[in-house]
Amino acid sequence: MVRRILILYRYGILGGVCTQIYQRLNNFEKEEVEIHCGFRSDNGAAELFDSICPLHFGINETNVVNLVIEYEFDLVVIIDTPEYLIALEKMDKRPTIVLEVHTSIKKNLEYLRNINPDQIDQIITVSEYMIDEIVNIISFPIERKSIFKMSNIVDTDCYGGELELIEGKLPLIWVGKIDEHKNWKDFIEIVYLLNNDDSDFEFWIVGGHTCNSEMAQEVFDLVEDKGLISKFKWFDKVNHPDMPNLYKTVAMRGGVNIVTSKGESFGMSVLESLLSGCPVVSSNVGAISEICSNRNYLKLYDFGDTKTASSLVLETMRHKNKKYKKEIKKLEQQYDSKQKSKEYWNLLYSFID
Repeated sequence: MVRRILILYRYGILGGVCTQIYQRLNNFEKEEVEIHCGFRSDNGAAELFDSICPLHFGINETNVVNLVIEYEFDLVVIIDTPEYLIALEKMDKRPTIVLEVHTSIKKNLEYLRNINPDQIDQIITVSEYMIDEIVNIISFPIERKSIFKMSNIVDTDCYGGELELIEGKLPLIWVGKIDEHKNWKDFIEIVYLLNNDDSDFEFWIVGGHTCNSEMAQEVFDLVEDKGLISKFKWFDKVNHPDMPNLYKTVAMRGGVNIVTSKGESFGMSVLESLLSGCPVVSSNVGAISEICSNRNYLKLYDFGDTKTASSLVLETMRHKNKKYKKEIKKLEQQYDSKQKSKEYWNLLYSFID
């Protein structure tokens, strides 16, 4: 008998959650199980998944029940989309419901205060930090051990390899959405503190396509005000398959990836950077400290302390010949998508059984 699993997420966008779904589906090997995905809208998901599984768009709180009934799903995974939880609760006989929590943004976690234990059967999240967040916020008493941790995963075949230093100005990079949560202004402040007559670096912001023209202008205005425009590079968009090469280029030129975020449920860009051999200086928030224990490779500073951050960046730049082969190997073993995807699917199968 074929078992059917439906994965639901509000945003069919080329972002972290959809990338994780893709990685898991790309390593799915179970003939008697059929996986579907559903989204409210298509903002790149169809292109990303490219016929890897049946996709359903336009899914909202009104028609989600009809979808579940039509395909007789045995299990539904709902990722940070409370309206689907509320809708499925009204079914006479609902399937097993698994809630996955990925967001670390406080206001986006508020929905946990309004759900009840009858709406869900299991909870999965991505880090120890997020387990603590769920226990503290959720509306009913729950033990940490009853929440399953499934870390984010990476196709490690795209990373690694030999790195040799190459000529070129040393790049300081920042990757993410241009928003308050990712805290791009602190990145510019850190660069400003590092800038002097002897400094020979350039700094890159990667991810500008997610912001409107007014926000982009605000970035350029601040860079101009700080006297840094001659060293600035703006990358409107880098396709996800091209990110490993970008990080490797930064590493081979002795550069540093700087993360200024207010909070991270996992820290995917940090992991991808480290796997590429590119060291990271990051705000010590959320689950970032869980990724890697080598503090020569991943240096942490207290959120908002741009002065300490600039000192750590300078220290990392001075040791640009250092290599981290052993640490990269550990990360590959810990987060490899092939092995970790099997663990994820086996966990879901156990919920059905």
